[in-house]
Amino acid sequence: MKSLLLPCLLLAAAPAGAAFQIEPIKATHPNGSEYSFPQLTDPTPAAQNINTWLQAVSLQKLPGRYRKVAFEDIWPQVDDGWQGITSLDYGVTSNEPGFLSLSIGYEYMAAYPSQHQQSYNFDAHSGQPVLLRDLFSADGLQWLRQQTSEQRAKRIEDFLAGKTVDKDIQLRSDPAEAEEQKQIYQECLPYVRGDDLAHNEVLLKKDSLTLVGVHCAPHVSQALDDLWDHSTTWRYDGLGKQLSDYGRCLLVDKKTDCARDGAPLSAGVWRGSLDGRYPITFVLEGEESDGSLGGGYFYDKHARYIELSGQRDAHGGLQLHESGPPPATFVLSPNGPGWSGTWQQDGKKALPIDLH
Repeated sequence: MKSLLLPCLLLAAAPAGAAFQIEPIKATHPNGSEYSFPQLTDPTPAAQNINTWLQAVSLQKLPGRYRKVAFEDIWPQVDDGWQGITSLDYGVTSNEPGFLSLSIGYEYMAAYPSQHQQSYNFDAHSGQPVLLRDLFSADGLQWLRQQTSEQRAKRIEDFLAGKTVDKDIQLRSDPAEAEEQKQIYQECLPYVRGDDLAHNEVLLKKDSLTLVGVHCAPHVSQALDDLWDHSTTWRYDGLGKQLSDYGRCLLVDKKTDCARDGAPLSAGVWRGSLDGRYPITFVLEGEESDGSLGGGYFYDKHARYIELSGQRDAHGGLQLHESGPPPATFVLSPNGPGWSGTWQQDGKKALPIDLH
């Protein structure tokens, strides 16, 4: 089975001169499986935001708020038929004064075992996540999509034409295997050409950005997916005209106090209160191309993750639903760098929310 961990993920230790100090949270499952997760040890608000966001999204926990171990809500339980995340590890792509980029690799057991890698990027000044849409202008993001899809489509077309790609990859010599490979990649080509990059892994290295696209083969055919990860790399100094002011400040100028363009964040962590009485921690995981969002929140007293899903409206506001019981709805509007609005359980009075 191919490993989903890129070479950079093998370097879990922070490089010399790094902005953050990172040490792993480790645990061993009763069945012997190993788990390792990044934790920033710096006593700064930015490090606190990164730890909170990462643990909420990946572990459904608040930092340090565990019954026994950090992984207790995600690793396999006998009551769930031993399904869940069966191992976990991470690696640091870059740890620059202005930004942190890391990836987390999972092995997961459901109907069959599978692997997954997820990359995350953070502004080192604020500790808030950095998405691809934050780094590029609208025109620049469209340019990046077009250039990336063209390069990846050409790679597949060359492979299908019998050419050697990536120095040593070509169609299998076995006729039956070669025919199956042709079918896999011919069916994949329309998806590659239409890729909006929303589900690409974004790796921010010191001097370049790497996008890793989705794989072409379904699980049952992965052994024949020799092209595998469809990664594309761009040097920052070649992207200057396509970047947003924020992206240029962060990646090209390498400053540490870069200001966003003022648009509401699509991912991040905020703290505040519900009805002025109940402290909560609120997390947005990210936004899909259709405007749908996912996330969750914690009542700080209980530290139990409550999942949310919903939509952003045309004015940047959010309507997010928790399934309950009883079901409830957040209606939030941007308020400077935070949010304000209401939380309402079905059939009850709306209560004010303030997040900052």
